[in-house]
Amino acid sequence: SLSPDGNSLVVTSRSEGMSWWNLESPEEPVIRSEASRVYFSADGSTMVSAHNDGTTIIWDVTTRTERTRLQLAERSPGTRMALSHNGSQLAATHGFQDYENIISLWDTASGEEVGTLSGHKQAIWSLAFSPDGKTLASTGSERSIRLWNIATLSELLTIKGQGTAFAELAFSPDGKVLMTNSPGFLSEPEIRFFRTWAPPQ
Repeated sequence: SLSPDGNSLVVTSRSEGMSWWNLESPEEPVIRSEASRVYFSADGSTMVSAHNDGTTIIWDVTTRTERTRLQLAERSPGTRMALSHNGSQLAATHGFQDYENIISLWDTASGEEVGTLSGHKQAIWSLAFSPDGKTLASTGSERSIRLWNIATLSELLTIKGQGTAFAELAFSPDGKVLMTNSPGFLSEPEIRFFRTWAPPQ
């Protein structure tokens, strides 16, 4: 993962864990960790690292220091995460072993869980915050996209795949388009774009 400002490169691998490189002086990693997955916030201020033992660390990217440590008990390596644009909120799934398919919302400053989103019937594959932080999009193996209202912790809309599964998610920087792709194991993978606003009549 490359930080939005282009100054940091964070590499993860199953055998070596996480290596955090300062690209202005890339001779050696500035930080090594056992993290298995990392995510940057869109504004570049925050990074979250997920560890196989259930630990989640919120990092200050500028100082490369630990800001908050969360213990997401009994989370499996299948956990998926997303940070809001300014890094203030974290959305996380509970991994492959969670048969209720819950999404948890966390305050990254206090480390407190602030709510949960439930509705998925099968495994959750991807999460993405809208740029304004008001909406969370999620996909799962049930072949649908769900949109959630963060303020009310309620589901706004479900988009059915009509036979096509949805994998990764991404909002455009202005929040007006939601992009998703189909899983790579399909014989005819495709990318779909959804308009998130109503054009003037």
